[in-house]
Amino acid sequence: MKGFVGDPWRRYYPLCKCDPKTVELVRIQDSLRRLIPVFRCVGCSIVATCKPIRKGLLNPKDVAESVIIERDRPLAYLVECEVCGETPAQLHHWAPRALFGEYVADDWPMSWLCQPCHSHWHLVLNLHLASNPGR
Repeated sequence: MKGFVGDPWRRYYPLCKCDPKTVELVRIQDSLRRLIPVFRCVGCSIVATCKPIRKGLLNPKDVAESVIIERDRPLAYLVECEVCGETPAQLHHWAPRALFGEYVADDWPMSWLCQPCHSHWHLVLNLHLASNPGR
């Protein structure tokens, strides 16, 4: 698909070693059966799973015409936890949407974490905030 070159698109590209990277827009189904637009490398077929594309950045016609990729496993099982390497992993927002808003939160870093690592992160943060009020 033409037009997806350079910034701001590079942050949404798949993490493969193909060079130069040629991508196409595809849709995959998440665990709630929603169709999520992502980029796929044309050379190696790896799908970008690091960051969902922000709403409003894509032309709705391009999304509607994109290929739907059928998977035998949910997206969470295709991505390893960035801390321990386990699957399934869920996308963790370092800037919670409840505090930063939906669009601003997506501009902050995100990481794929398994449920135990995700819960541990929240436990440590909440304990720190409870023991250090006003900081």
